Amino acid sequence: MPSSHGKKLARIRVAGPDKKGIIATVTTHLFKNNINIEDIDQRILEGFLVMNMVVDLKDLSQPLSTLRQGLKKVGEKIRMEITLEIEETRKLKNMAILVTKEP
Repeated sequence: MPSSHGKKLARIRVAGPDKKGIIATVTTHLFKNNINIEDIDQRILEGFLVMNMVVDLKDLSQPLSTLRQGLKKVGEKIRMEITLEIEETRKLKNMAILVTKEP
C-alpha cells in the first residue's frame, strides 16, 4: 500500500440519495476500525449525495478485504454505494507561479 510520510492513504467514495445519518454511519464505521480521515468533501445535488474522503489506513485494525466487506455492508444498510481505492503514490512536481502587475 503506498505511503506518504508513513501514511497508507486510500480514497473512499460514498454516493446515493441523500438522507439523515449517512456521514455519521460511515465515519463511525471508520472510527471503529481505527481509520483516520485526512480529508473529507461532500456535495449534494438534486437530492444526490457524493462524499469523498482521503483516509489513512496505517493503523487499520483488520485486513483490507474485511474492511471492504464491512464498507459494502454499511453501504447496503444506508442504501449507498461505497467504494475504496488505494491511493497511488504521488510524485512531487516542480511548479512556478509567476505574478506581474502588467495588464
